[in-house]
Amino acid sequence: MSVAGRAAAAVLVLAACEKIDYLPPNPVAPWPTRVLMHRGGGSDGPYLPNTLPAVEWGASILDGVEIDIQLSADGTLWLGHDNEVLGCDGQGVGCFQDLHDGEIEAVAYCDDPSSGAPVQHYVRLAEVFAAISVEFPDSLFSLDIKGQYCRSVGRDEAEAMADELDRLVLANGMGGRVAVESEQRAFLERVVEKSTPVFTFVNALGDIDGPLTAASNLGATGISFKYDPSSEPLDASVVEGLHRVGYRIIVWTINTPEDIAKVWPMQPDVIETDSADFMSHVPQ
Repeated sequence: MSVAGRAAAAVLVLAACEKIDYLPPNPVAPWPTRVLMHRGGGSDGPYLPNTLPAVEWGASILDGVEIDIQLSADGTLWLGHDNEVLGCDGQGVGCFQDLHDGEIEAVAYCDDPSSGAPVQHYVRLAEVFAAISVEFPDSLFSLDIKGQYCRSVGRDEAEAMADELDRLVLANGMGGRVAVESEQRAFLERVVEKSTPVFTFVNALGDIDGPLTAASNLGATGISFKYDPSSEPLDASVVEGLHRVGYRIIVWTINTPEDIAKVWPMQPDVIETDSADFMSHVPQ
């Protein structure tokens, strides 16, 4: 980067710190940085992402996993990144929120073309919680509550997602072991209102000020920051500033050795990655 480029980046970082300084001091002790496998099994894992085998594999390697959550027409929470449910032939069968549980169950397992063995494609969050609550008592599980739906989700549906999450967390003894990341204000408001024992993060797609303001207004735990070249600059002073005013930060998705070397020393609370060998690239 040129001298001018470094100077411009420094100005942007200072601007972010000034935004943080508008909030009153309320220091929070940073966590030891926890690394979560993105979508359960990362990009090169042996299992399909957002399935129970992927979650179990990812949690056995790192400090926990991040998974994506969708809502069915029956109010059930399912794992899934894309809004469209695919059949075993690869063709779309409908959107999660328009399909009943039985219709999703019909394509939840598909035979592997080479072995003929059934392979999981879709799974309920309830089934995942039942397994990981016992298998991984010390791991952190972050749920990305999806907002990019085939049609917009109304307040009633967002609140239904929050109510079902509250029920599952309490039923499986997952309090303090779950984080939620979302842009859905109605969902986050409901979780905070119900005092569901989870950590709440407002998605920050490259910006700090707007999501931090939203987190402050909601009483959320912090922000979940998308780290890429178009993002607002992030460095250790910004992370420290967030901690100083009482907020935590998730940074995603950190995959390359170069990005790992940059982000790890910032000491964010959580890093999400697709890389199973993440720790081998951590600066010593």
